[in-house]
Amino acid sequence: MRHCLSLFVLISLLNLSSVAGRDTGSYDTLKVLCPNDSCKTGITVSELMEYSWDKKACPKDSSCKVHQLENIHQYNVMPVFKFLVRKSGKALNLKADNIGYSCLHTRLKAARLNEKDSVCDSYFVIERIVFPSSQERVSNYFKTKINNKLLKVDVVSEAPVSCFTYWRGNALIIVWYNFFDDEKLIKKSVETYLRNLE
Repeated sequence: MRHCLSLFVLISLLNLSSVAGRDTGSYDTLKVLCPNDSCKTGITVSELMEYSWDKKACPKDSSCKVHQLENIHQYNVMPVFKFLVRKSGKALNLKADNIGYSCLHTRLKAARLNEKDSVCDSYFVIERIVFPSSQERVSNYFKTKINNKLLKVDVVSEAPVSCFTYWRGNALIIVWYNFFDDEKLIKKSVETYLRNLE
């Protein structure tokens, strides 16, 4: 099962396949600066879906297929929930499977032009999770546990994938990316994208 999860996430992150297989003919592009002023990064949104989860997936847009959202829930969200409740979940009587939430799922591509005019592409996935008022105990627990700091998620995988999560405003942010990509650049790109949503 873990091997299948690793393969799925890797393929998804490298953009060889899509979790949703959605037509992405129209793209939104943002421009951000890298730490080095001579290095520019273009961020392209290649997939965008919104749904809520309460024992089952409820898409916000009817064009999203339920099985696509179930895949996102199972492979992108649940591993992080299970990681976060692993130590204290029993004491709090908290089960990852019972957590309801709303999610904005985004797949981004960051095309970076370095000093040698070489283009380096990075693909990553953001899950922006907001909890309803009925899940206040869960959101308070996650917020306290993470404490606004970037937390690396323990990913058991043979594939070169990595994941981090952090609390931002009223949302839990989950980011899946290629292990060999620059984590600082990914984080900067994520923050730029999320600021543009506000």
